Amino acid sequence: MSTLFPFTLAIPQGVYATILLVFVGLGTLSTLLLTRRSSGGAGLIAAVHCTGGVLALLAQDLMTLLIGWEVLSFSAFLLIRRRGTRKNRKIAYRYIAIQVTAAVLFFTAAIVQWWHTGSLMITVLVPDAQGLILLAVLIKTASVPVHQWLVHTYPMTDPLVTLLLSVFTTKVGVITAARLIEFNPGGVPVVAWIGGITALVAVIYALQQHNARRLLSYHIVSQVGYMIAGIGLAAHTAGLFHLVTHTLYKGLLILVAAEAIRLNGHELLSRMRPLRFRHPLLLMSAVVGAIAISGVPFTSGYGSKYLLKDAAATVPAIQWLLLLASVGTGLSFIKFVFLIFFHHPEEANTALEQEPVSGAEQNSPDHLIGFVMTVLVLVTVLIGLFPNRVSGVPDLSFFTPAALIGAMQPLVGSVVLWVLLRRFLITDHEKRSPVVVPLRLRLVGKMKPPARLLHEVGPQLQIFVILLVFMVLVVVLR
Repeated sequence: MSTLFPFTLAIPQGVYATILLVFVGLGTLSTLLLTRRSSGGAGLIAAVHCTGGVLALLAQDLMTLLIGWEVLSFSAFLLIRRRGTRKNRKIAYRYIAIQVTAAVLFFTAAIVQWWHTGSLMITVLVPDAQGLILLAVLIKTASVPVHQWLVHTYPMTDPLVTLLLSVFTTKVGVITAARLIEFNPGGVPVVAWIGGITALVAVIYALQQHNARRLLSYHIVSQVGYMIAGIGLAAHTAGLFHLVTHTLYKGLLILVAAEAIRLNGHELLSRMRPLRFRHPLLLMSAVVGAIAISGVPFTSGYGSKYLLKDAAATVPAIQWLLLLASVGTGLSFIKFVFLIFFHHPEEANTALEQEPVSGAEQNSPDHLIGFVMTVLVLVTVLIGLFPNRVSGVPDLSFFTPAALIGAMQPLVGSVVLWVLLRRFLITDHEKRSPVVVPLRLRLVGKMKPPARLLHEVGPQLQIFVILLVFMVLVVVLR
């Protein structure tokens, strides 16, 4: 088809059909939760956001896919801005500036594709468009080093908005990568390397976090890194299956964090009152989500990481990056579960135990959130037990003794590191140490990393730097 602006949709097949079910199901549940909890048209905006995600998945041409991208971006902008604070408005405008930059790169890639082929139908783009679409996708998926827009945006929204945003934006970026990108200059799997590095670097940052949703946001970046690594290794089924499993267990973990925030009145992990067994469904959901994201056998994360590990075996260095990221992921979520359910804060412990913040503990359980968590727990376990029943996933022997032992090794490493580093990991050094913070500020002042500098200068210069990098890539890789 050579029409300039075709508008073509199709019902997806294989693993894409499974993604459609996840998008529609979790998107609908997120919209219902947000509609009930919020006012002022939040439910309508959320429904539009879901529509944008589904449109991008069904799209068969580049312009329709780009429209899906922008529906997601502008509806997210409205949801982020709804809180009305000056800080939220600033974050919302920075968010939309970054997303529009990605869209401009995408649109330019589409024009290059049409110029060379006379078609806008979705296929792997021509080499001259690969650099453009790669930059657009790296922004959309919040890959390192352009990940700061996500970790500085998601924790600042309503927790239920965080849930909705986590379902679509980065995942649509991954789907775009799977359908359009094939970038291996000189036989080097550049995209896979970016994914592996993103997975590990984001985990390292996550381990330093004591804000519940900042920790989860860094893990969104990390887990998307796994998906991008799979796409870069031409293991599209592995990367997209991990998209399915991650969307489900990350939704579960975000709901756990949302309820913990509601019950405590804040989201500082190191100062949360131990919920223990007073909220058994919440505890069960946290444990299932934590072991799923850690790839423990018989949970959904195990099956998708099994496929990714098999794909990464062809590039041992990337396999090691993903293995180290898995150890860090398990360590992060041991910390996450421990601090929410079992830790006694040292500071103001008595006051926290006797006087709940804002009377939050007096609130009754949220039954609709409880229902959604139950559904997600069941689906996570069912996929873990029967991974080859998922549409598009190959019929393999997932549960051989060697595979089970291999999957448990990162978790054993996580437990050992937890025993050794527990005191350090649960201490919020920035809140408690009069020495660490000035020292850190002094070092940052002298040796400011380029990625942090890029974040602090604002969206205008960020856009300029991104375009400059693109022009350099075009010159070098032509």
